[in-house]
Parts: sequence; structure tokens; C-alpha cells
Amino acid sequence: MVFMAKLLLNVTVIILIISIPVTGHTSDAATKTIQILSNNHKHEFIVEVADTLKKQEIGLSKRDYMAPNKGMLFLSGKTLSGKPRIIDMWMKDTYIPLDMIFIKPGGQIAKIATATPESLETITSGQPVVAVLELNAGICKKLDISVGDKVFLK
Repeated sequence: MVFMAKLLLNVTVIILIISIPVTGHTSDAATKTIQILSNNHKHEFIVEVADTLKKQEIGLSKRDYMAPNKGMLFLSGKTLSGKPRIIDMWMKDTYIPLDMIFIKPGGQIAKIATATPESLETITSGQPVVAVLELNAGICKKLDISVGDKVFLK
């Protein structure tokens, strides 16, 4: 009888451990491929698309890792041809340092800002844009991505 009780307890513990979600690593956002053309070099990233208010509110919060070729695209409309507006971002509950790439209509990069994890400081586009692409901090410098380069949604 004691053996059965211990077995039941062990099975229950294993089931509980398996069922605990890994916070910050899953998303219901659709993924797309983004291509950035910089100095005649093409750089591709697989991005989650945050195209609803709920997805945009969650963003990359609560995550502690993002693969080097991954990112998140915040769209003001459904495409890179959406209605331009000034976009303000912040890093509340976001643990990953990020490069924020603000994109004008037609895909041209308007501004690049590096964001500090968990900062409540507002980072603004400063001009009307249609999207913000978030990549791991330092990737823009490493790949020589700069203002004026083009972003394409594949």
C-alpha cells in the first residue's frame, strides 16, 4: 500500500512538472520572414507578427531569450503599407535587450534605437511609421543595418 501511495505521488509530481508552462517562450502570433537589405547584403529574420492590440501589449514581455535570427514585428495595420502614425514603445517586463527598428511606409528604416530591459522610458518613432521591428540588441550594428535601409515582409 505504501508503494502505491509513493508511486501515485511520483506520477502526480511528474504530471505537474510536465504541465507547467515555460513562461515567455511561446506565442500565438503568426510568423513571417523579414528581409532587410543593407549595403547590398540581405539579412533574413523569422518574426512573430504582433498585428492585434493584445499581441502588441504582450510583445516580447516575460521572455528571457530570443534566438539570433528571430524577432517581433509590430504592425500599425496589416502590412508594411498601413496607415503611418507615431509609435511609442517601452520595455516593461521585457528582459531581453533589443534593437527597435522603426519602419516608414514602403519599408524604409526611419530610426533605430537600442532598448534597455525593463526600462519604463518611452522610445518614440519621432515621425509617422507603419511598423516596429524588434531584434536582439546589437544585431543592427553587427550587420551594419542603418537608417535608410529597406525592410521587406516576405
